[in-house]
Amino acid sequence: MSEIWKDIKGFEGRYQVSNLGRVRSLNYRQKNITQNLKPINDCRGYLEVRLGNKHFKIHRLVAMAFVEGYKPGLVVNHLNEIRTDNRPENLQFCERGYNVLYSFEIHGSNKLGRQVKQLDEKGRCLAVFRTAIDAARILKIPYQGFRESLKKNKCYRNGYIFKYTDDLLDFIKESDT
Repeated sequence: MSEIWKDIKGFEGRYQVSNLGRVRSLNYRQKNITQNLKPINDCRGYLEVRLGNKHFKIHRLVAMAFVEGYKPGLVVNHLNEIRTDNRPENLQFCERGYNVLYSFEIHGSNKLGRQVKQLDEKGRCLAVFRTAIDAARILKIPYQGFRESLKKNKCYRNGYIFKYTDDLLDFIKESDT
């Protein structure tokens, strides 16, 4: 595959990004030298470069230049879940919730989510959800507050009790006393 370079939006004529996930300066240190920039690893495993005074994720730069489907508010998903693989064919624009669920599907519940059970006031199980995101979406409950109350072990909504499945033993012990 041959390398294709495109100007980075907002930095036209100064910086370019390639379909192989590389970024270069067209006027490195104001010396009219074209130079590939050395990416750095951020704390979450993504590669980024500094353009001017700001840091940019390389996967986002590649997607903006080479991937169709951008709309404001969308995030970039790595299809193979390798955060340093920034080739356009490995990237897609999607909504943040889909990105989280995609990772959940790839990695399974041990990596990203914990099952949530919906109980009645007597502790009988009414439903099991793969994740808190699923429970909030299906029951139309605002996710942020729902997740926070689950973390505090005090999740009561609409007359129901919600617990992470691994917290149920604690709940049973509490009910017996």
